[in-house]
Amino acid sequence: MGVHALCCGKQQLSYGGEEIARALDAPYSPDNFRSYDYFTVPELKASASRTDNLDSAGHPTSRAQPKFNSDFKGLVKRTFRLGWIGIPEDEVYAIFQRNIAQMMETALKANVPIVFVRKAMNPQERYVRAQSTYRIPSGDIGNDKLAQWRTHYSRAVDNLKSSRFSAALPDLQAVWELSMVNQDRLLNLYIGRTYEALGLYKKATAMYESRLSPKHVHLNGILDEVAAAHAVPVIDAYGQLQKDSRTGIVGYNYFVDSVHMTSEGCRVLGTSLAAFIDESGYLPPRPGKYQAEHPGTARDQVDIGSKSFNAEVQTALGWSAFNQGDPVTAVRLATTAVGKDRGETQAYLLLVYAHTKLGDLSKAEHSWRELKQAYQNKK
Repeated sequence: MGVHALCCGKQQLSYGGEEIARALDAPYSPDNFRSYDYFTVPELKASASRTDNLDSAGHPTSRAQPKFNSDFKGLVKRTFRLGWIGIPEDEVYAIFQRNIAQMMETALKANVPIVFVRKAMNPQERYVRAQSTYRIPSGDIGNDKLAQWRTHYSRAVDNLKSSRFSAALPDLQAVWELSMVNQDRLLNLYIGRTYEALGLYKKATAMYESRLSPKHVHLNGILDEVAAAHAVPVIDAYGQLQKDSRTGIVGYNYFVDSVHMTSEGCRVLGTSLAAFIDESGYLPPRPGKYQAEHPGTARDQVDIGSKSFNAEVQTALGWSAFNQGDPVTAVRLATTAVGKDRGETQAYLLLVYAHTKLGDLSKAEHSWRELKQAYQNKK
């Protein structure tokens, strides 16, 4: 990397930095900052091969699975751990299992109390800066079935945008029955959102949770298995969030994106950890018990747009609003963020996307120029 920097200049190493560098690579254009509605019809593209992106049942999937061209490539990966070549999934699981087992054994050997927290993810996550595209085998799907799929999907989306959830449900169910795509995460999100709006919370929860990735479920399973073998306690983060929710639904009420939590999510986990430490006797005895809900601090009083939050938090909440289809709130939060810190580049980037979405192209271009200046100052 040092040699590369001498020859080619300093390179961005963070995902956020690379994203901003790409955004500034060409003059501002609305096409470069295109985003999509929260409710949108996914795009279908014909695949040249019948087996491209198919699951075991022959249905098109939403994501292509990685394929390795030769055993030699796998050998190179295992031997040299080259950063630009991914490690096979099975080996990732094995490394994870060895790491947490070693952590538990080391702590127990030193008589240090240890507790693990199961990973929690946002089953409602939706990134509106990317259009969902699914590939279907060319020739396998008749034009009539494809036309039905598009008609039902479009009609459902129109009703969802107008909050006519009862009217949207039959079309969403029709799309489901057509089985064009086996892992249509958007469809599962929209059906879950519809059930939630209709007060069918258990059905909504099941539909939302069907969007969680198999990797996420498998890693938590490994943690549970190793912890049980070592008699180490595990706190179920997702379960704690469910208990705290009035409807049992976990989503953007606790997360700002797929994994990072709001202050409410942190409050729930902090309360759970504090209660566990207290009840396990790790602290000296003291009067009273830790209460999950402190008197006078109702969660309804928390304002996610509070000016007490720093620029990074304001920006994160702004991206969350934008990904939920609310560019107006995104502009407000991002504007507050840059008011607190003129160097908050992600807030400027958010302003470019949000103003573009709202059709305020002059403001978008102005924010792009401010982003460029802030980025150059940071460099």
